[in-house]
Amino acid sequence: MYDNPKLSGPEVFEVKCNDVVLLLRHQISNGSVVGFVVAPTTDGQQRVAGWIPLQAVRQSRLEDSWEMGARYRVKHPSTLRANVNLSSAVIKEIQPLREVLILELGVHHNPEVPAQTRLRLKVCLCALDGGVNNSKWEAIGWLSAETGAGDKLLDQTDLLSIDAVKLHRASVGGARSSAMMRLSARNSVSLTTIPWEAGGKYRVLEKLQLRESAELNSKKLSQLSPGASVMVNEIHMTECPFLGRCPIAYVEEVQDATKQYKKGHKRHRGWCRCAGKDGRNLLCERDQLECDKINAHLRAAAQKKLQVSTQPSTGSGAAQKQAARDPNDEDNSDEWTDGSYEDEESESEEGDSEYEEGSPKSPAKSPAQSPDSAKKLPAAAKSASKDNPADAAAADALAAEKDRKKEEDFGKKLQAMEIGAKEDKMVDDKTIIQDKGFCGACGCGAQPMK
Repeated sequence: MYDNPKLSGPEVFEVKCNDVVLLLRHQISNGSVVGFVVAPTTDGQQRVAGWIPLQAVRQSRLEDSWEMGARYRVKHPSTLRANVNLSSAVIKEIQPLREVLILELGVHHNPEVPAQTRLRLKVCLCALDGGVNNSKWEAIGWLSAETGAGDKLLDQTDLLSIDAVKLHRASVGGARSSAMMRLSARNSVSLTTIPWEAGGKYRVLEKLQLRESAELNSKKLSQLSPGASVMVNEIHMTECPFLGRCPIAYVEEVQDATKQYKKGHKRHRGWCRCAGKDGRNLLCERDQLECDKINAHLRAAAQKKLQVSTQPSTGSGAAQKQAARDPNDEDNSDEWTDGSYEDEESESEEGDSEYEEGSPKSPAKSPAQSPDSAKKLPAAAKSASKDNPADAAAADALAAEKDRKKEEDFGKKLQAMEIGAKEDKMVDDKTIIQDKGFCGACGCGAQPMK
C-alpha cells in the first residue's frame, strides 16, 4: 500500500493474501485502476489506509458491506456531525437502537494522521416510533461506520431487506414490535400518525389476505407471501372490533430483485390490513422509498435556496441606485436619475429664483447651465449597454427625449424673457410729458406760483 494514487514513493503497509480490505474510493492513475482502501489489523490497533492496484484484488461484495439507501440500527453510541470532517460541528449524539438511513458515502482522510482515515456515512436519523412524531426524520448529518480499530458502530442488517421478516418473527410480542401497540398506548391512532402512507413501498411480514373492498369481511381475492414488496396506493382507517380503528390499504405487488418468482407469476392487488387483530405489524413500517424522498426534498430545498440567492432585490428603484453608488465618488452627489428629482433653488445673476433642471415644478435649465448632467447621462446609457442591448436602446431614446424637452423649455423661457423686455420698453415709450412751467433757478422742479 502506498500513500499516493501513483503507487510510488514510501510504502505505508503490506497487504497479505486473503486479507479483507475496505474499499473507500477508486480512480484511474497512469492507465490503471487503483483503489483507496483500509487494511485490516489485529484487534485494538488503528487501521491504516493507502492506495493499491485493484487488479491485485479479487473484487466481490461481502455480506457486511455498507449500502446506499439501506437502513441500519445503531449498535454503539455515535456522534452525528455537520459534514464529513471528523472535526466538524456536533449535531446530535445518537443512542443505540435508533435507526439511520444512508444517503451518501464519504471518506475522511488526513494525510498527516493516516490512522484517522474513516468511512463516513451521510445519514438521516429516522424519527422515533415512525410516524408518532409526525415527521419521518429528525436530523441529517455524518457519522462513522466503524471506529479506528474496525469495530462496527451500526448493526449491519439492512432493515429494508428481506431480513426484516426474520427480525419481525423474532420480535413479535415485544414492546417495540408494533406501531399500533405504541400508538394505541398513546391514544393517537390516526392517518397522520400511522407509519404507512399512500405512495410508499413496504415489505410484507406475514401471510396477507387481499380483499375486494375496504370492508374487513369483503370477498377474498388472493394472498401475499412474507417477503413480498407492495406499493400502497390508498389507505383508510376502518372500524375494527379488536383494535377499535385499523388502517386498511389498497396495495399492488411489485417485483423485488431479492425474491424469486415462479414462471407466469401475476402481481396481486387488493385491500389488506396493515396490522393484525392483536396489533402486530403485517406490513413493515419502513418505507423502502424513503431515501429517494429525502434526497428529492434536499434537492428541492437547495434549488429554492439557490433561486432566492440569485433573485434581484425587490426594493424601490431609487433605493437600489442610491445603494449602488460609490460613497467615495464625489460626482455621485450631483448625479440625477430618472424618477428622482431635487427641488433645490439657486440664485441667478439677475436675482431670479431658478430650479434645477429636471424638476417638474420649474422651467428647465439650458444644457450649457448643467454640463455635469449632460455628461453623465451617456455614461449611464453606456453602462446599461454592457448589461443589456435593449436597456441601452431605451436609455438612448430617453436621453434624446430629455434633450429635446430641454431645448423646447429653454426656447420658451428665452422667448418669455424677450417678451418681458419689450413690455418694459413699451411702458417707457408711452410716458406722457406735459409742458408746464416750473422753477429752474434751483433745480427743485416746483411749479411757479400763480
